[in-house]
Amino acid sequence: MQMTFHDRAPLEKVRRLADGRIAAVCKFARSGCYEYAGHEMGRSDLATVTVYRPESEVFDEAAMASFAHKAITVDHPPGGVTVDNWKQVAAGWTEGKVARDGDFVEIPLMLADASAVKAYDSGVNQLSAGYSSTITWGDGIAPDGTKYQATMSRIRGDHIALVAKGRAGSECRIGDSAPDAGAAVRDYARAHHYG
Repeated sequence: MQMTFHDRAPLEKVRRLADGRIAAVCKFARSGCYEYAGHEMGRSDLATVTVYRPESEVFDEAAMASFAHKAITVDHPPGGVTVDNWKQVAAGWTEGKVARDGDFVEIPLMLADASAVKAYDSGVNQLSAGYSSTITWGDGIAPDGTKYQATMSRIRGDHIALVAKGRAGSECRIGDSAPDAGAAVRDYARAHHYG
């Protein structure tokens, strides 16, 4: 079963350029188990689903390379990013050097839109990878002992979104978080007709 996902991580190694743009290197993906709401997995009969992402899939060369030269968006655009909507939804871009950093995948990126920089400055500092993958249902136990109900494979990147809070945890972020960081993302998204 092929599905689309949005996972989150923080921006780090941040550098503000003289023109106001923000260059950063961020961790945005990791292997292991992630918990999703059942409805996110097309299984409204289940409250939650634990999905195992094997290291061999996360760090697969094609999977990592698929996140190079992708749009950075503020929140997730409906339907992903295409040549038809790039100009409306892109707030920056990823660079071409995707690499493994311990248990994480990291990538250099640029926040180039003034509203995205403002959102970051207000504390919206985490990233959520938008991608498709194949899901294979079946119970198992991950190497760390976590029980799961499905396994993810063939991960292919679509975009990376700037969000208030990410699923991958605090290891994947840009800087510190403000108390109501989500408001800046919502305001930006409304102003740009994303949601």
